[in-house]
Amino acid sequence: FIPLLLGLARAGGVEPVPALFWAGAFNVLGGLTWDAPMCVQPMKTIAAVGIAEGLSSQQVALAGMMTSAMVLLLGASSAILLVARLVPDAVVRGMQLGLGMSLALKGCALIAADTP
Repeated sequence: FIPLLLGLARAGGVEPVPALFWAGAFNVLGGLTWDAPMCVQPMKTIAAVGIAEGLSSQQVALAGMMTSAMVLLLGASSAILLVARLVPDAVVRGMQLGLGMSLALKGCALIAADTP
């Protein structure tokens, strides 16, 4: 999460200090509420898309709020179990691969832009 957050901050998508503070605060709150730590996969995905697509801080914040609302709704209603049964692993892996490739291409483009 930290490397992606720093990359997103460098790209201008977020301010690192408030992002780290609120991510930590909500991780503690979630851990205390459900007696288990929450995964950071959605935050990593938002950061990767923000870097690869050059999202603004407002777009990143809205993506975070919408993702949080969806995770809360799915978790509180136990609908996440239905989603997990209906969505094949191949779809999840394909999305992860596509996102990883987008991030890698963005990294290569940044390296090429810095090369004299």
